[in-house]
Amino acid sequence: MPPVIARRIFRRSILVSFIASQVEVVAILLLLLISTELTFGHFIKALPTLLFLDLFVATVEAVFFSRWLVKTRAFDELARTTTDSEQLGPRALLSQEELVRYPLRASLLVFILWFLAGLLLVGTLLLEWGETFFVWEVVLIFVTAVLGGAVALVFHFYFLRLIIRKHAQAILVFETGYHLSQAEVRILNLRRKLHLSFMPVIFAGLAVLAALGFFQTAIIIRETYERERDRLKKAFLESRWTLLEMQQQIDELTPLLGVNMFLVDEQGRDPVSESPLELSNRPEDTAKFVAALKDRKADSFYYRFNSKLLFLLTSLGVFNEQRVFLVMVYDWDKFLGMEYRMLAVMVAVIAAFMALAWYILKLMSDDLIDPLTRMMAQAEAVSRGDLSVDFNIISDDELGVLAGRLKAMGLNLRELIERVGASYGQV
Repeated sequence: MPPVIARRIFRRSILVSFIASQVEVVAILLLLLISTELTFGHFIKALPTLLFLDLFVATVEAVFFSRWLVKTRAFDELARTTTDSEQLGPRALLSQEELVRYPLRASLLVFILWFLAGLLLVGTLLLEWGETFFVWEVVLIFVTAVLGGAVALVFHFYFLRLIIRKHAQAILVFETGYHLSQAEVRILNLRRKLHLSFMPVIFAGLAVLAALGFFQTAIIIRETYERERDRLKKAFLESRWTLLEMQQQIDELTPLLGVNMFLVDEQGRDPVSESPLELSNRPEDTAKFVAALKDRKADSFYYRFNSKLLFLLTSLGVFNEQRVFLVMVYDWDKFLGMEYRMLAVMVAVIAAFMALAWYILKLMSDDLIDPLTRMMAQAEAVSRGDLSVDFNIISDDELGVLAGRLKAMGLNLRELIERVGASYGQV
């Protein structure tokens, strides 16, 4: 009998959980890359937290997974010294009960850990050190962590059951009386398993699409800003206006376009009056902005002023020995109304798809459970000695095959009893 069942289950559980964690991290990064423009500095800011979370999640999982396999480990230790079924029986029974609960416990732990990991990551990314993350990016990370945890819950539950069936068969088939004790359906009946398996996956996919649609609305508007910025730059350069004439044009265009624009030189001053611009109540924000103006050599670039404001800058040339930039301010909050309308539409679509998915799942579960319920009732009657049941259940899948074989078994038992009765009468 294999003496390392618990070790095999533990190692494979940790391995699959670690791989799932890496997939979660990659999914978060891919969604952010699709949705926005991240720099290397953003990855540097997020990397220590992600590495810590990987280590934290793996450590906590290792502790709990090991504790939840202690009875199986005790069976392994005894199996090394004896093959006597009388001695192994009690520990095998305890191990069977433990292994039945293990997949659900482990999958719930994975979901809880990734929910907490998402919260910790949100708190870290909102800190003011390093590169700035927009609020919506942090929200997207948290949503992805939670939805990924829900999908991981389903994946871990079924994959761990597969691992147990593959590596703990010696324990699962051990005659302990546990098999006969399965007289009632537990909390995870087939109907709930179907619903809890498909619904999180469907909901996660639709929710991610809704989140991307919500944020892509603002990104489309930002791209419109970029085209307007480039058009203004071309017009300013071709017109050969002075700084004062440019400022007058900006003052006229700002209310017409509904876009906040201003000029700034690389010292952070108004190039016309040469007075420092007051961009924020926080001097450190302005200081970082001025440093970026001096460091950036590109003609056009983005600058994240804070967690809600994005500056779109383009160089208009050198005036008074200073580079002068046209700055367009993109305020994420300004377009929340439009984004919320888009979100409302997508939520309505999701609700309709979820209702349709739930109804289809209900039809699927009824198609499986109704024949099974009838077969269980008739099998219970056979176990009480009633051989009059017919098992007349028609289905074109494995349930139909099972019903046919149960019916054949009932007919054979009935014929056998009749023969035994006839032989007894002759005797």
